[in-house]
Amino acid sequence: MSFEGARAWRRRAHPPRWPPRARPGGRHRPRHAPPPPPKTNQKKSPLNPPTTHTHTHQDALSGATSVKVAERADDASGVTFYEYDIDSPDYRYLSSIAVKSGKVFALFVRSPARGFASSEKDLRHIQETFRLL
Repeated sequence: MSFEGARAWRRRAHPPRWPPRARPGGRHRPRHAPPPPPKTNQKKSPLNPPTTHTHTHQDALSGATSVKVAERADDASGVTFYEYDIDSPDYRYLSSIAVKSGKVFALFVRSPARGFASSEKDLRHIQETFRLL
């Protein structure tokens, strides 16, 4: 039997599995695809703390000495901004969060607690000038 004949015989005897077999439950997920995100019971609201997704903000919030929340309305775009000032022993966080067209936009500014006083004016200016177009 020639090489080509052997190859053809092998294809007939052992056809390739295409499409790949489905996993139990009927769903197929390629091996390289990331797993689906976990489901949470958290309500989708701009008033939820901005720290739900990053562990550094969660640590700062849990050890915070003071947390201040303010609301600012942008007259040009009609968007309401929620501003957070989180003072923790190691860092100072200034955050502005807004929702527009069903999407959340956020600005996080982090500064070491020791150097915050010297650059507070500039950091607050960054927070106050955060706008959505």
